[in-house]
Amino acid sequence: MRAGAHVLGKSNVPLMLGDFQTHNGIFGTTNNPWDPSRGPGGSSGGSAAALAAGLTALEIGSDLGGSSRNPAHFCGVYGHKPSWGIVPQQGHELPGIPASPDMAVPGPMARSAEDLALMLSVIARASPLDAPGWRLELPPPRKTSLSGLRVAVWPTDDVSPVTAEISGRVQDVADVLARRGAVVSDRARPSFDSAAYRKTYVALVSAVMGVGLVLDHRAWLAHNAERTRLRAQWKRFFEDWDIVLCPVMATTALHHDSRPPSERRIMVDGEAQPYFQQVFWASLAATAYLPVTVFPTGLSSEGLPIGLQAIGAGFSDRTTIEFARLVASELGGFAAPPGFSD
Repeated sequence: MRAGAHVLGKSNVPLMLGDFQTHNGIFGTTNNPWDPSRGPGGSSGGSAAALAAGLTALEIGSDLGGSSRNPAHFCGVYGHKPSWGIVPQQGHELPGIPASPDMAVPGPMARSAEDLALMLSVIARASPLDAPGWRLELPPPRKTSLSGLRVAVWPTDDVSPVTAEISGRVQDVADVLARRGAVVSDRARPSFDSAAYRKTYVALVSAVMGVGLVLDHRAWLAHNAERTRLRAQWKRFFEDWDIVLCPVMATTALHHDSRPPSERRIMVDGEAQPYFQQVFWASLAATAYLPVTVFPTGLSSEGLPIGLQAIGAGFSDRTTIEFARLVASELGGFAAPPGFSD
């Protein structure tokens, strides 16, 4: 508010922020403006639905397992998960939890990359406890044009398969980048095993969510040491590459499903996949504290938004947001759902 913003209200979230759908017993179910039979994602589903419907221009979401990225993808808006630690949790944390949770970050959601950049410039700062000696100096974008930008393309993965339409959209965007002079590779990868990476993330996120109460401190330290090795591998990778382009989730927006999450499945080209398997795509950035920007790429064959995520090196937040802005100049950026105005 000190920066001149006017708070309009609070938007809906799932219980304990722990779902890809936005439903709870107090405020009910939030619909996706593109199709009311489907959800807007979660946990920041109310934020994404409000943006897509034109109820607000800016939102703040949170992200641990894709909670702002998944809704941005489902609703056709922009979302940015900042590098961990650059946006303080004060005023955003759950009641009774004053410490910043591992991997979890608040971040901006908007209808343009320019608005993401504006909002990040306001909310990225030291926490009150760190302010006496902590200063943030995010580097400028590595590139301000697509020409020469080095992009590693990751369309799908055996650990978490996505639909042919989603993986095809990753390749379509890669082709556009290549035509504009970007250096594009579908083989470049950090030097880690996807299954092992997901295992590390699941252990660390379980400790955050409280379901891993059997994880003692010694075990957590071992997983944290592995995470540190993974961060070093990412750092080496980003010495040669600027962006990793990959899916956000396996499918477009999901139909409402009120069953317990353990009973749900996601259909991927006719095959039932475990409901939470898709956190693999969120884990790529979350585990290693990396920044990632989700941007719209147009509609699916069913008329639903498809967003992709651009992952960057640690603290290269301005690079991933600028990449999303550059892509919008080629693909058109945000479009309002039918019946809603821009």
